[in-house]
Amino acid sequence: YLPQVSCDPTVKPGTASLRATMLAAYGGRDLGVTRGCDIGARSEHKEGRAWDWGLDASVPAEKAMADRFLAWLLAPGPNGMAAYNARRLGVMYVIYDGRIWSSYRAGDGWRTYDGGESHGGHLHISMAWNGAMARTSWWTGKAAPIDYGPCVTVEGQPAPAWSRPRAEPCPAPTSAMDLTGSPLLAREA
Repeated sequence: YLPQVSCDPTVKPGTASLRATMLAAYGGRDLGVTRGCDIGARSEHKEGRAWDWGLDASVPAEKAMADRFLAWLLAPGPNGMAAYNARRLGVMYVIYDGRIWSSYRAGDGWRTYDGGESHGGHLHISMAWNGAMARTSWWTGKAAPIDYGPCVTVEGQPAPAWSRPRAEPCPAPTSAMDLTGSPLLAREA
């Protein structure tokens, strides 16, 4: 799980390609990729890594499209491992109609989603950094090492925007307190 840590609401190339491909193949409505960093809680929308696809679960034809896509996304691959296309695309998780499936807990299958909105009116797709940056085997033909994305350097502050792949997990951020226990930010005031 690579949660949003920076504020960079620009559509990433893999997210844009996923959106264009799925709309062309299945239809539905584009409900957007980006969201302002001051809107709501943590979300990969704020890094251009999440797309909301307008497929309403209460509309039978739209639910059928979503079900067809999800069956394709999570189907086993040639080696029998589940979620072949999700892994190739770099999908981190999907939320739809009160349920969540995530690559980082793939063995749990679909789980009840209790994060607030049920996502019944749309299918939410969050991408890992490799997927968002079109660096997975779906686009390149080669598997890439995990890209951990940008790192928070000072606790409580956003990370810088993504600038390059990071093959190692982020180190713990520095505390906003200096050695004397005074907030560093207080010195600037």
